[in-house]
Amino acid sequence: MSKLAMRIYFNVSKAIALQRHLSKKVVLADKYDKIRRIAAVDSSFIGNKKIIAVVGVFEYPSLDMLEYEYIIDDIRIPYIPGLLAFREAPFYIKLLSKKSFDIILVDGHGIAHPRFLGIAAHVGVILNKPSVGVAKRKLYGSIKTLGNKTMILDPKSNKIIGLVLKSRGKDLYVSPGHRITVESAALFVKSLIKNYYLPVPLYIVDKLTKDLKRKYR
Repeated sequence: MSKLAMRIYFNVSKAIALQRHLSKKVVLADKYDKIRRIAAVDSSFIGNKKIIAVVGVFEYPSLDMLEYEYIIDDIRIPYIPGLLAFREAPFYIKLLSKKSFDIILVDGHGIAHPRFLGIAAHVGVILNKPSVGVAKRKLYGSIKTLGNKTMILDPKSNKIIGLVLKSRGKDLYVSPGHRITVESAALFVKSLIKNYYLPVPLYIVDKLTKDLKRKYR
């Protein structure tokens, strides 16, 4: 199926309406117990036809990987900025629904999104699990530095929707997805940054997606 055909089949306006609906269910409060297990998700693509989605489960705070699982499947939706969740989240949700964990770490945005429902928030709300988004690039919001804190602000309300962390000289855009505050999300991600630019769980699942891609391409 061509990208144009996929886009016609995929109803963008309905997807946006669903995001607005789900965003009302996001809880920006620390609604979780002690974190013992982290589920980290990431994906890679084989051309424009296949997705490789991976979930790794890590012990916290040791960050030892306990298990991982992956799916290789057809891509059904083209990449559309702001609607990434509809392309990748179904595979993450399928993998995560089989696992035991306390919090989800997603390569993508939480509420730092035009409709306050990036992929981390989307997955968190659907599964009703605490979730945090960690992205390499800004999608939405204005950046303001005050003292030693760099914030992502909603340009309309001026509310803080995320924080920018420095890691090995690069920026990481951290925003809460569901059942966690902005500050707690940033502190949690800081605790996961060790010897790599990315938080350890995301670094490892990212490497797994790339290894699987080389294997199956």
